[in-house]
Amino acid sequence: MPTGLKTTTRTTGVELTWKAPASPIALDLTRYRIYRGSRLVDEVSARQTSFTDTRVKQGTSYAYTVAAVDQAGHQSARSAPATGAAPATGLAPAPVTGLAAAMTGTEIGLTWARSPEDDVDRYHLYRGLPVDGAWQYEQWADVRQSWEDEPTLSHFQEIYDLQGGTVRWAVVAVDRYGNSRFDSGEDFSHVEVIEPHPAP
Repeated sequence: MPTGLKTTTRTTGVELTWKAPASPIALDLTRYRIYRGSRLVDEVSARQTSFTDTRVKQGTSYAYTVAAVDQAGHQSARSAPATGAAPATGLAPAPVTGLAAAMTGTEIGLTWARSPEDDVDRYHLYRGLPVDGAWQYEQWADVRQSWEDEPTLSHFQEIYDLQGGTVRWAVVAVDRYGNSRFDSGEDFSHVEVIEPHPAP
């Protein structure tokens, strides 16, 4: 059984380090299994006694254990658990590029470039209104990432509470682990448009 499991918060995720089992168990050791809670996260070779879990959500804590596996496929008991916290920022996808918006009557049309990051799962669309000198955002749509290779994505939305002035629209990429720059407080892409006055 591996011992001395420790965790360290890194900019890329949660780093785990541990000590190899003592002989004679270590003689036929082939690999380690890393668990997050009850879920198997990954396996590494017996030559490694460290692993960085990058598939985590920012600011979230996780309990990890590590088990050793021998040549016959027998797994040891798991190590004592160690809790690690993902970094508060830095894991979210980069801001989208090519964001453009246009009003056509009461409909807003948004277009943006497809994210090149493999783990982007969806895009959250926010509408921002000026309130007491600051922008207050509300999520208006959740657009899934298409697995086709079209370079540009688009979304059209009917607006029923026209402001008759400037508003902001933001498109924020979200990865499959739930990380987004909106939630972490990092800068995200937005554009400003002028909405018409509501019809009398």
